[in-house]
Amino acid sequence: MLLALFIIITIIPAITARDDEANVSDSRNVNEDGNAEGTKSVLGDFRGTTLVLGESKGQKGKEKLKGEKKKPMDNEKEKEKLKKKDEGKERKDVEKKRKEEEAKKQKKEKEKEQKEKEKKRKEEEEKKREEEKKREEEKKREEEKKRKEEEKKRKKEKEKKRKKDKEKKQKEEKKRKEEEKKRKEEEEKKRKEEEMKQKEEEERKQNEEEEERKQNEEEEERERKEEEERKRLEEENRRNEIMKKLCEPDPPVCAQLTDYCGDRRVSEICKKMCICDKIFSNPKPVGNALTHEKCEDKRRECDRMKLYGKCGPPYESYTKKYCRLSCRFC
Repeated sequence: MLLALFIIITIIPAITARDDEANVSDSRNVNEDGNAEGTKSVLGDFRGTTLVLGESKGQKGKEKLKGEKKKPMDNEKEKEKLKKKDEGKERKDVEKKRKEEEAKKQKKEKEKEQKEKEKKRKEEEEKKREEEKKREEEKKREEEKKRKEEEKKRKKEKEKKRKKDKEKKQKEEKKRKEEEKKRKEEEEKKRKEEEMKQKEEEERKQNEEEEERKQNEEEEERERKEEEERKRLEEENRRNEIMKKLCEPDPPVCAQLTDYCGDRRVSEICKKMCICDKIFSNPKPVGNALTHEKCEDKRRECDRMKLYGKCGPPYESYTKKYCRLSCRFC
């Protein structure tokens, strides 16, 4: 009996204490891990240890209580004790279930919180991506704006350089044209001066030639006049000679030939020397025949031969009307 009391006093509190520690460990594990299965493994391990201890001590008790019978009072106490144990176990199971439910609830809440955190994280990441995208777009816009400004600036500088080059080229072209114009003006001036000199030289030569020509013409005119004067004097002398030889010695000849002086009124000289006057003043074959060179030769021949009554062969080319007159005159 003392042994049974020793066992009851020693083993049952130890088991109860270990169960409490296991429940605490179970609760701790549920709170820490959120897994009720982990609690069973811990309890199993712990209880296994208890049973080993109980077995070692119970074995000694059994050896001591061999052959001894339990008393009825001890049985009642044992039943009461077992009943209390079952109630404690039931209470522990309820508590365990409650803790499991609570752990599940906490797990769900934790999962929900985790999902919310994940959602929030994703939203924040999405927000960050959007912000990053906006920053990239803003950066691109800034770069594009900067590029356009640089392009505009470059074009402006290029246009400015082009205008400057154009102005420079225009100035050079203007300068070249002015120089070309000046050169042409100088060449034109030189050409005009040269033409003026040449013209003056030509005019001088022309003047000299004209002067020389005038002098030659004057000389020729003088010589011609002298020749005409000489011829006139010769003709006059010859006429006078003829008149002296033919007209003066024989005045009746003129009287006999008055018909050849024409019907016009005749001067006293023509009456006296009508034939001589007709020969030298009237443009008729008679006069022409006498002024001709051949006629002069034949006149001399006629005069030499004294052929007053007939005309010879030298006068056949003249009309018969004047043949006798001319021959007689000669």
